[in-house]
Amino acid sequence: MAVSIQSYKKHIPKILRWIILFLVFFIILNRAWMSDDAYITLRTVDNFINGYGLTWNVNERVEVYTHPLWILLLSFFYFFTHEAYLTTIIVSLALALFTLIYLQSKIKTLHHFILVFLVLGFSNAFVDFATSGLENVLNYTLFTIIFFQFFDKKEPKENYFKIVFLAGLIGMTRLDLLLMIFPVLIYVFFQQPNKWQAITRGLLAISPLIVWEIFSYIYYGYMFPNTAYAKLNNGIPGNELLLQGVLYILATIKRDPLTLLVILSSIIFGLSTKNIVLRLWSVGIIFYLAYVMKIGGDFMIGRFLTVPFLVSVLMLSQSLIRKQNIPKTILTGIFVIALGLISPIPSFRQFHPDGFFEGFYGIADERDVYFGGTGLLRNKDFNIKPNIVWVDQGKNLNTLSDSFGKQIFAFEYVGFLGYYAGKDVYIIDTLGIGNAYLAHQPMEDISNWRIGHYKREVTEDYIQSLTLGKNLIQDKDLAILYDDVVIRTQLLVSNKDRLEYIISNLR
Repeated sequence: MAVSIQSYKKHIPKILRWIILFLVFFIILNRAWMSDDAYITLRTVDNFINGYGLTWNVNERVEVYTHPLWILLLSFFYFFTHEAYLTTIIVSLALALFTLIYLQSKIKTLHHFILVFLVLGFSNAFVDFATSGLENVLNYTLFTIIFFQFFDKKEPKENYFKIVFLAGLIGMTRLDLLLMIFPVLIYVFFQQPNKWQAITRGLLAISPLIVWEIFSYIYYGYMFPNTAYAKLNNGIPGNELLLQGVLYILATIKRDPLTLLVILSSIIFGLSTKNIVLRLWSVGIIFYLAYVMKIGGDFMIGRFLTVPFLVSVLMLSQSLIRKQNIPKTILTGIFVIALGLISPIPSFRQFHPDGFFEGFYGIADERDVYFGGTGLLRNKDFNIKPNIVWVDQGKNLNTLSDSFGKQIFAFEYVGFLGYYAGKDVYIIDTLGIGNAYLAHQPMEDISNWRIGHYKREVTEDYIQSLTLGKNLIQDKDLAILYDDVVIRTQLLVSNKDRLEYIISNLR
């Protein structure tokens, strides 16, 4: 009997670990939702699987996404299901669960494990974007794996190929996140004894990203995704965008104080530690946050802070390993819980009892806004599809196209609407995300803008040009732009004249 009790006690820490892990996973599941932007990607996925290529409007090639690896992953599962909502949420949840399991395998002591998972579970940003249909959760997985390559039993230089390969996958998931890992990549490169061999192996490791970039330019005709042109080619003065970017960071204090405090704490810890790798991770976070502020942040509160937050948690977990201080760990845990509870909507709740989180300079809690129509467990039921007005509008447009043939419409919010409208409806995205012609123009009204929503003017001669299939644009410069876009996005990919044109006119 004594042996049996002793054996039982031995398994208690392991059982407790799994209970805590699944509690955090349940918090993510409880808040699972889909964003409108995710359905911009899913319209492309649907076209791709149905034989129309990686297109958004089927008669032109426009790269409406910044996450090719994510779109390819979703396409793989969509090929079997031909269903967007549950497929995307399940893929996201599976990646989130894998990340949590992988992370718990790397944290050896129970009290450190509990603290790390408390921090993750109480972060609104981390929980909210573990689903949403966006690429954040894939980056959770990739960054967790790449981070621990530097703290493996092997020296980082021995994991060089694996680290560079993972960096390439991160670049394929979101190119700007390479800023965060650039310092540690430089470090691990200079650790290699043979630099020429390191360059060769590095190019081989990062070849998936290189191949994608070459394919992307040949296929789409542009060096960067259309989203980059639509959001960065806005005409807003740099100082205004920088101020907006600072406000984006500060908005987190109001909505999600724990997330920002963890990021700041990890930067201070990383810069003050003697460990060169942790120091360089801190520098990478600073680089990325500076970039986020420079571009004005985003309209989704917390979205661009999720990966810096996760890396910060991973960094602090290394600090805990080096300092075995149980009383301090307990006090820190109590502080984490307190910070998590003072959030307007603690992560374990679905809604704020008083309604939506109040917007802050155009920065909104998108999950709170959309959850009522797209939450997986909204209204305490299990839902198998979104229930939002744009779904019905899209279906109505689809019916029109069935009755009257190809239709052309202009809209500002085009995610759900575009997906459900189907392939026979040509949608002019007035924000330019899905439209290369508009993306290369500045905003319609530079004095009135919301971050991430840069509305362009849709002129009558442009609509006529689309309807009749010929250039009727009156403005000379815009007429030249229209022809340029047609050559890049509508001529056959293999057209010799087109290939010569895009090679001699890099853009």
